[in-house]
Parts: sequence; C-alpha cells; structure tokens
Amino acid sequence: MADMMSDDSTELPVPMKVEQEEIETKGEKEEVAVPAIDVEPSKPPSTSVWIKGTIAMWKKTHGFINYGKDDGERIFCHQANVITSDKKVLLRRGMEVRFLIADGDAKDDRTCAVEVSARDGSPLSFHKKHGANDTYDREIEFEGEVFKGTVKFFSRFRSYGRISVNEETVQRLNDLGCTEKDATDLYFKENDLNIVAYPAKINRGDEVCFQIFNSSRGWGAMNIKTASGDLIPQFTEEDRAEKRSQKDTDDYNREEKPKRRRRQKSEKTQKEAVEVDFSKFEDVPETRFEGTVLSYNVHRFGFIEPTDAEELKKFGVLKNERLSFRAFDIETDQRPAMIDNDTKAKFTLERQEKTGVLYANEIRTVNEEKIVAERKYEAPEPRELLNADEWIEGTVFFFNWRRGHGRIQVDGEEEKYYFHRDDVRSNDKVPGVEDGMKVICQRAKDSKGASVTNIMNVDKTNFEGQLPKYFKNQN
Repeated sequence: MADMMSDDSTELPVPMKVEQEEIETKGEKEEVAVPAIDVEPSKPPSTSVWIKGTIAMWKKTHGFINYGKDDGERIFCHQANVITSDKKVLLRRGMEVRFLIADGDAKDDRTCAVEVSARDGSPLSFHKKHGANDTYDREIEFEGEVFKGTVKFFSRFRSYGRISVNEETVQRLNDLGCTEKDATDLYFKENDLNIVAYPAKINRGDEVCFQIFNSSRGWGAMNIKTASGDLIPQFTEEDRAEKRSQKDTDDYNREEKPKRRRRQKSEKTQKEAVEVDFSKFEDVPETRFEGTVLSYNVHRFGFIEPTDAEELKKFGVLKNERLSFRAFDIETDQRPAMIDNDTKAKFTLERQEKTGVLYANEIRTVNEEKIVAERKYEAPEPRELLNADEWIEGTVFFFNWRRGHGRIQVDGEEEKYYFHRDDVRSNDKVPGVEDGMKVICQRAKDSKGASVTNIMNVDKTNFEGQLPKYFKNQN
C-alpha cells in the first residue's frame, strides 16, 4: 500500500462524488494568511560534511529523510530547513537530497536535518525530478497551449482539487487528438497554482486557465492562473471575516427545514459485483509456493510477496502483486501467532469462491518448519483485581474480533462488564471468545468502569477453537 503519510505529487486520489466533495469543502476551516515557511530561524549545523539521503515521507510541514548504509538511518526534517525555489515546501517520497545535521536543543532535543537541498546544492522544486528514485514523471502535453475551465472543487485541508474544462477546451482537445475521457476532469495540487502568496483564494466555480500534464498516474492541470492570466490572489484575513459574516447571515435567514430521510441508492449508482471468468484459471494445486512476508498485523492479517507472481496468476486474481493471509494461517506454537517481516516462507494457495482472489495459508519456513518469530507480543500489565478470591460466572454478550474488546453479562446483574482480548485466557492463535459462551472471570479495576479479566471456560480451562463467525462460515 502507498504510505498514507507521504505526499506523492503524481498520485491521483480516488475521485469523490460531487456530493461528497461539497460535504467535505463545507466542513473545512478556512486558513488565514500566514507565512508559507516558519520564520523561526533554523538550528545551526553541527556537521560540516554534506550527507546524501532520500525523502522517506512528507506531511504538510515536516517529514523524514533516510540516509546512511542501505538507508538504514532516518532523521527528522522541518520545512523551515528546506532550501526551495517554490513558495510552499512540498516534498515527495523518493526525492534525492543532501543535508547537514544539527544537534537538538532545550526546546527539541532530537537531531534534525538542516540546509536540505538537491544533491547538486540547487534549491529543491516540486516541479522537478530529483534523482533516479524520485517518482516525478510529469510531461506537459500540447506545449504552448493554454486551456480554460472551471474549478470543480478545492480542499485547502487536503491541498488538492479538480477542474472541469469548458466546451471550447473540449473541442480544442479533440482537435489535438485527446479524448474527453482523458482530460475533461483534471486533478491538481495546491503547488500547481500560480499565486501571489499562500493560502490561495480559489473557490468552486472560479474560471481559470492552465496547462495540461500527463503522468503515470493520469492527466492533470498545472501552472493554473485566473481566467485573465493573472496570478491567483491570496486569501486574506479580510476575506475570511467577510466569508464568516456571510455564513452567519445565511444561517440566520435560512428557515429550519425538517430532516429528510437518506435516499436509497438507485440501481445505477449501486456498486455492481464484478464477474470473474473462472474458466481462464487453472485448478489451485496443492503445491507449496515461496515468498517473503511484507508486513503482519498481530491478531489480524499480513501480506506476502510471492517469489514468482506470474506463476500464481494462472490460478486466480493476485491483488497488488501480493497475497494476504490471516493470523490463523501461520503455522506456529507461539501465542498469539507471530511472524517477522522479511521472513522467507512457504505456503499453499486458497482462492476465494466469488471474487477469485488468491490468499496464502499454511505458512511455514522454507524448510517446512513451524514459524518461530523473534518479534514478541508486548502484552500490557495484568489489571488489578478487586477481589482475588472471587470468581463470577456470566455470558459473553458480544466480542468484536477486529477491535479486540467486548462485554460480558454477569448472571444476576443488569450491568455488562467490559473486557479486552488480553483479558481472555486462550490457547488459540488469536485470543478471543465467541458470542453466547458461558464463562467464568474476575472483577478488575479499569478506567472504563465495570470490567473483568482472567476470562476462561466455566471449568477454569483456557479457551480453544474459538473463531469469528465470518471465519467459521467462510466455506
């Protein structure tokens, strides 16, 4: 999965419906005019040797840089310490940079990167490719052509928007050999706006002119100006006060209307199930395949990158060139089930009957031994008991397997007692308990109120064979 914290300039988010866009933009707070970069002076460097690194992630005002042997080290970076030719700092994962290191101080004791620039010492720019690892691959289409359109929506909070081209532009694009499907709804980021200063004063319905670019992620607009070709003005404090005043007036004049029931989706808007042609797939063999564990979420699931992805595609749908697996599929004696990232493993395939998606199960080492992970589950400290000698019986009212918590109805009491997965005594790979089970437990102190711990079978034995309903009924 893409790193949600990163700000990949060419990544196009899944388009929202217009109604969703309106809801989002109505709820966001308008920003006031503030400097694009903090005016607080940078920390003086403590090293004089330039260090080469790669942007690991960037989120609005700060991020991290990987450096050192095999990028094994990581250092914090703030926008105030970035040398850029842009009016606003926006870096991408993969940008190759150089920097100096500054020691921490009384205010912030961590070291950080300062004087961050391109490898050759030039200023960084959002609209330039910096090194082979940089994913920037935009190319301006129809060089010299300027097109016109209308802002469909713009989110200052998420720093991106969309533009709908006008009929004149559609005709011009057709003349240039571009289909309406490609470039009638164009994506843009905040850094694609040519502005006086940030934040930009741009709203839904504004007429603009722009150039069109194409990249591996799709078509978009850049070098965006007003319809007359002027720089987009700055959104000032006066603009904000005027907008707030207008909103208050509209709220006062608006008559209270009865709430309407949410409309049911029409048949056209309902998501249709994708039919899979199973005839093109071969039968799933009992053969063992090899791969590498990419990630694992304790109690839940993980992902494996198969050694030969093309071979597996003969047997079903391989989503994102990887296989998912459940904690229950790990062959291990550890409780809860654990597995380390980068583990080389063997597994068998399972194909989902409706979607044809492939999963991995019966996961062992490449030597066909049970998994023994170095990673350990860090369980919280046992909760303090209200009475160590008292045991109470009850029934599991519900247990949420995904979130790992539930409630128990104690016999003879109306109050339902809270418990967490770590309160369950279990021999299963994923500790849990099925709804409706008769249990015995002890009262415990907890900030959430009435709680219990040491939950076991009524004969005081650990649970075994407890599974969520979706897992039990999957066949």
